[in-house]
Formats: sequence, structure tokens, C-alpha cells
Amino acid sequence: MRILLMGDHQIKSRSGYEWLMKAAQRKIEEKYGDLTEKINMIMNIGDQVDVGTLDQYEQIHLFKSQLMSPYLPIMTAVGNHETYNDPGMQRYAAHYHYENLTYQGISSGTENYYAYQAGRILFVVLSTEHTGDAQKEWVRKIVDAAKKDDSVDFIISVNHRPIQAEQYVGDISAWVRNEIIPILSETPKHVLNYGGHHHLYHRGQLTDYPLYHIINGAASWDQMWGMSSEQDYDDVQKTIDYWGYQILEFDFDKKEMKAECYAIGNKELVVDNILIDSFSRTLGKATPEKPEIKEITEEIITLPYTFKGSPYKTTTNEQLNSVQYQFSLNQDFSTIEYNKVRDIEDLYGSTGKPLHIPIDLNENIDITQLTIEKNKLINGTYYVRMRYRDTNMEWSEWSDTRQFTVEGSIAGKPSISITDTSVTPGEAITIDYKYAPEGQNAWIGIYRKGEEPHSVLSYKWKYTPAQSGSMNFTIDETNEYYAVLFEDEGYTEISERIPFYVGPEPQISLEKSKFEEGEDIVVTYSNAPGLKNDWIGIYKRGEVPGTSDTSDSWDYLGGNTEGTLTLAKDLPKGYYFLNYFTLGQYFEPRERVYFSVGKDISSLSTDKTEFSTDEAILIHYKDGPGTPKDWVGVYKDGKDPNVDELDGFYYTYGATEGTVSIKAGTLEPGNYFSALFINDSYDEVSPRIQFTIKDGTGIRQAKNEDGPLFYPNANGSLRIEGNTYETADIFNLAGNCVRRTTLTEGNCTIDFTDLPAGIYIFNFHNGTDNSIVHKVIKK
Repeated sequence: MRILLMGDHQIKSRSGYEWLMKAAQRKIEEKYGDLTEKINMIMNIGDQVDVGTLDQYEQIHLFKSQLMSPYLPIMTAVGNHETYNDPGMQRYAAHYHYENLTYQGISSGTENYYAYQAGRILFVVLSTEHTGDAQKEWVRKIVDAAKKDDSVDFIISVNHRPIQAEQYVGDISAWVRNEIIPILSETPKHVLNYGGHHHLYHRGQLTDYPLYHIINGAASWDQMWGMSSEQDYDDVQKTIDYWGYQILEFDFDKKEMKAECYAIGNKELVVDNILIDSFSRTLGKATPEKPEIKEITEEIITLPYTFKGSPYKTTTNEQLNSVQYQFSLNQDFSTIEYNKVRDIEDLYGSTGKPLHIPIDLNENIDITQLTIEKNKLINGTYYVRMRYRDTNMEWSEWSDTRQFTVEGSIAGKPSISITDTSVTPGEAITIDYKYAPEGQNAWIGIYRKGEEPHSVLSYKWKYTPAQSGSMNFTIDETNEYYAVLFEDEGYTEISERIPFYVGPEPQISLEKSKFEEGEDIVVTYSNAPGLKNDWIGIYKRGEVPGTSDTSDSWDYLGGNTEGTLTLAKDLPKGYYFLNYFTLGQYFEPRERVYFSVGKDISSLSTDKTEFSTDEAILIHYKDGPGTPKDWVGVYKDGKDPNVDELDGFYYTYGATEGTVSIKAGTLEPGNYFSALFINDSYDEVSPRIQFTIKDGTGIRQAKNEDGPLFYPNANGSLRIEGNTYETADIFNLAGNCVRRTTLTEGNCTIDFTDLPAGIYIFNFHNGTDNSIVHKVIKK
């Protein structure tokens, strides 16, 4: 069985999705034969449209899929763009009748998320735009049934927002990662998590589960290195800023999944269907052999120090993929001082223009060895262990531990941390502690909020049995608490106080997310703890409760656990959040709810309205929505953002106010308008501003260091001063040489006025040696 993974096409004015489908068709016919016979279905990752209007389903999703849609079924997931202009999902539901799908008699009752079995594969298609307890409980039922179902070998989970991302860091679904993935991964049948939202390719694997996770963002928006906030994560093996698609092939007899990932490049690089990644998973295969850490000959070491593992060994044909080292002050590794996972390759970043070759940060690195740098571990006695993972996602056993002592490093400061600061009554509260004084009856105490240790007995307490470790407490009483570490069986606090909440999770909701100025803000709440002075408050986005920022509107709940609350009608236009707060203070036991008041909330401005091509243009934005992918768009006058290609776009990275800069020479002369758009959509949230760009000096000079100067002439020819080259070959982007010109030494001109407008590559050379290349754009 073979499945094609595609999606995230959303942009009407680009043909990237059609190119990608054509490339996939060519590759499939080259490898397997007839597309209609050799591929069983397409799984689409969402954002089939840019906004959820009826015409966009026709003109974007249906029109752009027509190469394959007559022959292959296409299943879809809800992306964030499907919700724009369709918050009730009525037009999505009119196209996709997934509410009729069931697995083992279990139905979600909604089109927004669903499960279905195809062959021996169970697809669990989630909605990252409709998170909550209902969807989580549905996942629980699906997984419990799948565990016992002998007709299912593989589970693939699908969610538009991914569970990790190395660009636009944090723009992921933490809910799926933290709440749903652990449930799905209770069974080894769960082999792949498929995400989108980001417009590139990414593949990683979770440390705690034999689970691949990929991002497949098709040819719509540009997303290349250097355009966003970026971070290299241990659980991502490669991020490649190319547009691509994946072919999944399943052999049910062998219980094997194979994936091949092909790409067509990005906006600055065209490649012809190149293979950029492949991976596989076979259930039931043997694990690698248990490794050994080479003996540490010194009892006391100083950092830096290199730990070395034994050679990788296995009884299968799988190669080494990952190595994990762990260091602990406890022999049972109940707390970890340092944890490091490295893969055999770490593709992060690229060489940039013109070739955009991915950079492997682990190239020529022996990952079986790990160097701990100076001050990475504090002084103390440690235990170290390590294990190997193969390319089938199977971990070996942990090695036997080695013990060593670090001296000459830094001393550790006592601290505590709490894994989850909001728990239900009776649920375990895990408190990790580090660097507690040993042999001195250090202890952790828990107190109700407002209580002081010298004045009352602790609500709960325990001695710390070691220098570092973790302890569990359970509390049945709904309230706010804090935990703190004490020394010498007394009341001297040697750590920060860590607040936490025990009680039900309050549910709050609004009837809509957009309000008119002066309209009632009616909040419905339930399952509330009903503590004294609990309240619901509204703040503008960007404000921090409990600081100098005061609530824009609020009211007490009077001890009620459910009801409705009408807050002030006089909120000025803006973007807001509301939340539940406990005990008259600022602890938030649940996620915030976001909404807006009024229209044309945000504003843009420039320092002047007329610029030259030699000037940078600063566009200032204010009162923005503050969502991860808000952007400032620039268009030539007369263009329609929903139809036409943009002339420039600049992300705000979640800021509510700031400035974007357009480099001099980026825009050609003409009249332009600019607006602020919300969260990767074409929904304009500011009035448009106008500005004009006029010709500057009229001369743009390209200079090769210690070489000739190149000037464009007004008639379309190229003037060269100080030429030292014999020949110039002109290539088009198809790689064909369209002109060869013999040059004279000194000053000369190349006439190519008869060539059509486009991008050309000029290769200046003397025979085969001493050559330079210039990209020339003829407008």
C-alpha cells in the first residue's frame, strides 16, 4: 500500500502545488508505473485554502488538485486557514463529511477530527484548531481500541500544527505534543506523526517513543533560513528549507513502513525532484547490542572531559542513528543533571544563495563520544550512562554506569522545580530538587498561599534523602500552594518558592471571538474551584497580569462554580485575552482565551510617503494581534492580496508593535500600499497606507573584489569597466547557453537587448580558468 503526503497549498496566485503534484506524478510513474494503480490515496495536511470562503475551496483546493483528484481519494485535516472567515467550520463541513467515519464503532461526531482504517493502517486525524477535553477523550477511546485490534499494524497521527519546529520557534501544537502524543504512543503501532503549517521539510524522532515526526509544507509561502526565530533541537534530525512531498510504502507481511521524501527546491533554487530524505520502521526487529562506556581511569576529573562509548554493534542490518548520554548525581538516575541526544546527522541551516545546500552540524563528528565542557557540571560525584539507537528507532539497553567526581568546577545552588503547576485533587505532584545539603535534614515543605513557615505548620513535608532527586506529594484540598526547600531541619529557605494550584480546571468561553465596540462581553464559566475572591479579568495582549498593567475589566465570582459574567461594555478597540484568576491574585490555572473588539484595530505608518530606490523604508506597526505569524505585506497599487502575488512581506514574530525594514533597492519604482495581516492569512487587520518609490541615482554597481565593474545601461545592455576576461557565456535558468560573446580587454559592452525579460547567468572566463559568475535580471 502506498500513500502520498501533500498539502498546505493555500495560495491562489502561486502554482507551486501544481508543480509539486506534477513532480510527484513523474516520480511515481518512474518508480512504480501508473499513478492511478500504484498509489492508494493522498493524505493532505491542511491549509487547503487561504481563507475558508466557498470560492477558495473551488479555486484553490479543488482546482489545484485536479491532476490527481479524479483518480485518488484525498483526505484532509483542519488547518488554521480553514478557520479564517469560517469560525463555525460550516463551509469545511459542507465539503468533508468525516463525521460519518467510525473506527471500531467510535465516532468523533464532527468533521474537525476523525479516525479511519485503510488497509492495516489506522489514521488518527486531529484538529489543532479545536483542542480540548472532548477531542482528548475521543483519542483515548481510539487508542484503547487499536491496542487490541489485530487488524491494525500501524497508526499514523495527522495534525496541521507540528509537534516541534526549528524555525518560527514555538509555533507548534504543544497540546498535541504534551497531551495527545503520550496517549497515542502507549502502543508501538504509532510510528509516524505528520504535521504541516511550516513551509519546508523537517524530520525528527522523539526520544521517549519509537516515533518519527515530520513537517511537510508544500510550495506556498516562502520559509527559508534566516527569515524567523530559529533553534536547533535534539529531537529534530534535519530541517531543509525545500518544498516537497513524501511517499509512504507499507509492506504488511513484513510489518514495514518506508518513506521517501522528494523536493522541488524553494523560491531561490529549483531542483528536479531530488531525494532529500528516507527512513523506515519495521515492527518487531531486534534492538542494538548494549554498549559500554570506556573506563574512566581518573577518580577525580576536571572539565573539559571526553567520555567514549564502545563501537556500535547489532544483529540486524540497521545502522547507528542516535546516541544518548545522561549524567546524574543519583545512582538510580531519578533526576538528570545533563542529558544529551545526538543524531548521526544534524541538518540545521544552509549555505544560502545560490545553492541553499543544507549544513550538517554533526558532519565528521563521532557521536559515540561526548565532551563535557568546562563548568557544564558542577562539583560533585556523578554517574554516567549511555545507549545507542538504530535507524529503526530501536534503543539498546542502557550501558552499565560509570562513577566519577568533578572538581575545579562551579558549586551548585539549591533549587526545586515542579513538573506541572496545575493538578487535579489527588493527582501526584512531582517536585524535583537539586543540590540540597546532605546529612543535614534538609526538607521540602508545602504551604497554602499566604501562609508563612514560621507562623504555621506545613501542609505537607518530606526530608530530601539525597543531594538531588524527586519526590511525589498528593493533595486533596482545592487551593493555591507553594513549595520551598529548607536547610538544617529549620525554616531557613534555600530555594525560591514555587507556586502551584490543586483543583479542577476552570472552563471559560465566549460566544464569539470578535466583538463590536460597546458590545457586552459575556463570559460563561463552569467547573470553577469557587475559592474566595476568584475572579475573571480581561487584559490587552502584551500586558502582564500582576505588574503595573491593570486589568481592563474584571469582576469577582462570589464563590460560584458556574454561571455567566458580563464584563464592561466600554472596552476600546483592541486585541485582548481573558482568564480565570484565583484568590484575588494573578495565578492562572488554565489557558487564556483571546478575542478582539472593534475594527481597524492595528495601524501602520511610515516616516514619509515618498522614497527613492536608494533608501531603506521603515514601516511601523502598532496594536497588532500578537499572533506568531502576523505579517506586514507590501503590494503595488491595484493588486488584490487575495489574488495577486505580493511584492514584499515581513513577519512581526508575535510582537504587538514594532518596525519592519525594507532594504534599499528591494522594490522597484512605483506606487505601493501596505497593510498588517493576521497569522499567515490575507485577513487585513489595519487600514492600508500608501507610499511611492522613485528612481534613485539610476546606477546599481556590481563589483567583484579586485575585478571589473559592471553597470546596467538604460537600453538593456551591460557595460564592463576594467575587463580582464576573454569570453562571456549567457545561460537561462533551464541551463541552456543562449549567447556566447567574445570580450575585449578594458572597457566593453555586452548587448543582449534581443533576449526576452528574465533571469540570466553570466559566466565570464578565460578558457576554463579564472572565471566569475553574475546573476543578471532583465526587466
